[in-house]
Amino acid sequence: MTTDPVKDHLRHTYGSLPIGGKGFTRLMAPCSLADCRGMCCYDGVYVNAPTEAAITELVAARRSDFAAMGLDLPDAVVVNGEGNARKTARRPWDASAAVADFPKTFTQTSCVFHLDDGRCGFQVLAVGDGLHPWAYKPQSCWLFPISINRGSIAIYDDTNNPSGNQEYNDFVMATRCGGTCAAGRPALEVFAEELRYLGDILGRDLIAEVTAQIAG
Repeated sequence: MTTDPVKDHLRHTYGSLPIGGKGFTRLMAPCSLADCRGMCCYDGVYVNAPTEAAITELVAARRSDFAAMGLDLPDAVVVNGEGNARKTARRPWDASAAVADFPKTFTQTSCVFHLDDGRCGFQVLAVGDGLHPWAYKPQSCWLFPISINRGSIAIYDDTNNPSGNQEYNDFVMATRCGGTCAAGRPALEVFAEELRYLGDILGRDLIAEVTAQIAG
């Protein structure tokens, strides 16, 4: 989301986070919806209060536009998740039929804003409005697999996750764009657009910061 309260929250909360540049040397592959059909969206996404407010306001104003995409949104599009943390609602999705080798640890569900071809309803709406594709999209979605919620701006794997949250690692590594790809390119190249977009919000040159850490 790029409404001012959401940007302000990102700047205030994450503006001075250190960046784990070394993790951006990992070889990874860019997102390919034709292959993964948006598998990272299977569980919905946890959102902070400003993002929930922005989503609720957007849906109230544009529900008919989401319906025109084929999204039959429930009345409550943000619900309680684990520990009563707020997240986007889910719907049933026959993921195993859509995605080869869909992880058995993932449920056969998807975020209610997920289209069957893998596209995101938020992104489709933003493009239709002539905005940046991520203008309406929750930050955790457009940043994935980069994380800013665990003490640094980083891409975690089995060797460098400081939180000890193996469940999170397993989720990231099981997705097509989150796992290591021997034939891929350094994550700094693959996710340069995400780093630039986040850097613009935070007022930092994250590409330069990562480059300097790698060189050092």
